Amino acid sequence: MTLSIIVLAGGQGSRIRPVLGNTPKLLAKINDVPFINYLLRPLSQSLGSFNYQVFIATGFGHDQIRNYISLKSLSCTLIQEKKPLGTLGAAANAAGYLQSKHVLVVNGDTLFECNLHKAYRQYLSNQPCPMAIVKASQTNERYGGYSIDADGHHLVTAPSNSDLISMGALFTTRASLIAFRDIAIKAGISKPMMDDHFISKIRPLPFILPEDSPFIDIGTPSSYAEAHAFLLGTSFKQFT
Repeated sequence: MTLSIIVLAGGQGSRIRPVLGNTPKLLAKINDVPFINYLLRPLSQSLGSFNYQVFIATGFGHDQIRNYISLKSLSCTLIQEKKPLGTLGAAANAAGYLQSKHVLVVNGDTLFECNLHKAYRQYLSNQPCPMAIVKASQTNERYGGYSIDADGHHLVTAPSNSDLISMGALFTTRASLIAFRDIAIKAGISKPMMDDHFISKIRPLPFILPEDSPFIDIGTPSSYAEAHAFLLGTSFKQFT
């Protein structure tokens, strides 16, 4: 059974633009290594025996990303959105090109340490419910948050000071992405978002990482600056 991994990398990166200029976040260099290398190379180790394919949903910086992937012979496929579609729109657009039933949608500016093999097996054992990867946190002041609902099993969105934060990673099916995108479009939402128009509707099961699990994103100048030192202290340092 093949898992399709959709990397959401089509955003304009407006918050980090003063630092990166016209360089897309996937190609932002951290310790002289483009971010895409940190994102792609650990997958084979983490997914173990599972077959997988990587698809990158691109927009801004598509040509630069395409040229780099070709130059380095990276094993992934680009799916370009011709106009901004929103994160759910981009994921569903990419899903329309896939053959596999199951997908893992991940943000293209986020890294976290996780046993994806274990997470995927847990997701498959709880079909047909989607599953989001989250991290326990007692000091969340920035990231999208979740809490466990009254039944004790499913995630619901919560304020930014919640005790579970999103890793920007979700196991689901390609059919679900397309169906919820279509529902949002019919409701007049031209750029449907993963959090607002998908995750909040489906109430996924959680795969909870411990609070000390390494996690970083490069969406802002400050977090991008922190990433250089952060990555040297994690398993990702092998790619520096």
